[in-house]
Amino acid sequence: MIRVNGHTLPAVTFYTVGVMDIDGNTARTIDGTMVRDRIAVKRRVEVSWTVLTKEELSTILNRVSGVFFEVEYIDPQKGANRTGTFYVEDRTASGLDYMDGTIRWKDVQMNFVER
Repeated sequence: MIRVNGHTLPAVTFYTVGVMDIDGNTARTIDGTMVRDRIAVKRRVEVSWTVLTKEELSTILNRVSGVFFEVEYIDPQKGANRTGTFYVEDRTASGLDYMDGTIRWKDVQMNFVER
């Protein structure tokens, strides 16, 4: 479902794509009419995993460590895969689970925002 720089990430548990309008000088006229200067339409891809191994999480964090990187994802407006240049916002992992001698990270979340 998600590829970063050509590498498929582990299957996500939660996936949301937001379509965002980026406005320049947007204001209302004296009669209250909105005058809008839309300068771009960008995507925000929110992903999370319920459980990841320490190796999976490390691999993901290393793949998204660049300032910008290519993300391929399923775009709802296009109705197909789309590739764009993105950056990652905060990356969180809520806790550890230690089971059968293996460390697993729980509730991992991150957001990709189109450049």
